[in-house]
Amino acid sequence: MAVETAIVFPLLIGLGLTVWEFSLYRHAQDVVTAAVQDGAQVAASTDAGVPDGVMQAQAMLDAGLPKGVADVKLQGIDHGNQVAVKATGTFHLFVPWFEQVTLPLQEESVMSKERFTVGPDQ
Repeated sequence: MAVETAIVFPLLIGLGLTVWEFSLYRHAQDVVTAAVQDGAQVAASTDAGVPDGVMQAQAMLDAGLPKGVADVKLQGIDHGNQVAVKATGTFHLFVPWFEQVTLPLQEESVMSKERFTVGPDQ
C-alpha cells in the first residue's frame, strides 16, 4: 500500500498543479481579451479616442490580473475609420520547477469608429 501511494501521490500532485496552472492561464487570457475589446469599444466611441481606450484596457488589466502574474503591453492604433487595441505579453508559471517558463498572451480588437451624422429635417 505504501509503494502504491508513493507512486500515485506525486502523479496526482503534478496533475493538480497542471490543471491549476492551465486554469490561471485561461483566466489571464480571458482578462486580456476582455480588456482589449472594451478598450477598442471606448476608443471607437465619438467622445473618446485611442488614448482613452488604452487607459480603459490598462485599468481592466490592472483589476483582473494580480501583480506578477503577467507582463502585458498595450498598444492603441488609429487606422482612420477604425481603431485597434493590441495586447502582447507573457504569463509566468507558478510551479516552482518551471519558474522561468512563460506562456504567450496576445490579443487584438479592431472596431469601426462611431460616426453620427444629422440628417435633413423632415
